[in-house]
Amino acid sequence: MSEDYLGDIGPDSRADGPDETMTALLVLGTELGQARAALAELDARLEALGERANHLSNRVETLTALSAEVRGLSASVAKLLDKPAAEEAPSLLVDLAHIPAEHRAAALAELVDWVRDVLFVGWPHAQTLLECCWPYHPEIVNALLWLRAAYHAAYGEGQDKSPHRAADFYFWLRDVLKWADERTLSCSNGPAGRPHLVVPERRDDTIVLAQALRREVLAELYDALQLGNDPKASTDDVAAARERVRYLSAHHDISRQEYDEYAHLRQSFTRSY
Repeated sequence: MSEDYLGDIGPDSRADGPDETMTALLVLGTELGQARAALAELDARLEALGERANHLSNRVETLTALSAEVRGLSASVAKLLDKPAAEEAPSLLVDLAHIPAEHRAAALAELVDWVRDVLFVGWPHAQTLLECCWPYHPEIVNALLWLRAAYHAAYGEGQDKSPHRAADFYFWLRDVLKWADERTLSCSNGPAGRPHLVVPERRDDTIVLAQALRREVLAELYDALQLGNDPKASTDDVAAARERVRYLSAHHDISRQEYDEYAHLRQSFTRSY
């Protein structure tokens, strides 16, 4: 190299100066802040995912418990469906009114079997108090249906065998037999071979009911007339009472004669006290 060339001596003009270093530091600081923000966002998302995972875990546990319960119920239902018809509980209807006419003969035949095979076996004295004509008496049939239901509650399969249920049945048995004996006194004392008394035709009290309901209307009319003629009543009360009298008389077609007859009965009843 020539002795006159001095270009390689001194600092390199390509080296970074102070401005370039600060710029690099600023860039690094910005990128570091962005990285921290991204990490914070990832941390929040991880926390949310953890909460969802816990929630799903709880739901899985709940579903598992429900599944076990459903399996248990299914097994119970299967056992019930597998039981033969002979093991099914008998019909426990406690009055004739709830037995359809087409099923009444079969239901009463079951009751006769229960009286013979259960009642007379366990409590032989019942046979001396319960006359053989009891199927002719609907009230006694109803009492025996009820008594059989009480027996099943005390001694039936799958029932609570608490002593008080058996005691209740015993006391009800005593009362039913005593009552049935009283109801059939005239039957057992009648001439031998005499046909049993026929149960009277059912009475229809619809007309009497209508009369009773109409009497309630007459009572309201009577009270309204008394208020409408009361000198101590206010003007508004008198006006409302007289309007009510007009409505009741017209709406229920109450004649003067019908009202007078009721008013006479009402006044006679009051005087009797």
